[in-house]
Amino acid sequence: MTTSRHPEVPILPVIDGTDQVAVSVGQRLIDLGYFVQPIRPPTVLEGTGRLRITVSAEHQPDELVDFVEALANALP
Repeated sequence: MTTSRHPEVPILPVIDGTDQVAVSVGQRLIDLGYFVQPIRPPTVLEGTGRLRITVSAEHQPDELVDFVEALANALP
């Protein structure tokens, strides 16, 4: 899994490398109330499935902490 350490945009890709994992983790997060889009082919290359996470100034610090915990628990 990779992420950018210092993103310059509010969209944070979490790249797992497998398309099916992106879909299943995305669904788990949606079930928990987080709108995270799994991105997979043909939008990205085969085998580079990822989650598209968007952060805004409207998010409170505690919401971000909760999300990171949910993401960590959802990843295989």
